[in-house]
Amino acid sequence: MTRLAGVLVRPDGVRQLTLGGWPLYRYVNDTAPGQVNGQGVDGTWFVIAPSGVKVTGTPADGASGY
Repeated sequence: MTRLAGVLVRPDGVRQLTLGGWPLYRYVNDTAPGQVNGQGVDGTWFVIAPSGVKVTGTPADGASGY
């Protein structure tokens, strides 16, 4: 069984949660559960589906995984 959740140690020594190998962040303008306001910001920040896969679409595109 492959583990989806993990931890990495950043160069500054801080431990960071990962999902499917992707480091996880909270977007500052998401203030309630389920919000994805940071999706695709600067072509860098993307939602991660529960399966650990990066979601590149948006809810308006009909993308699943939110």
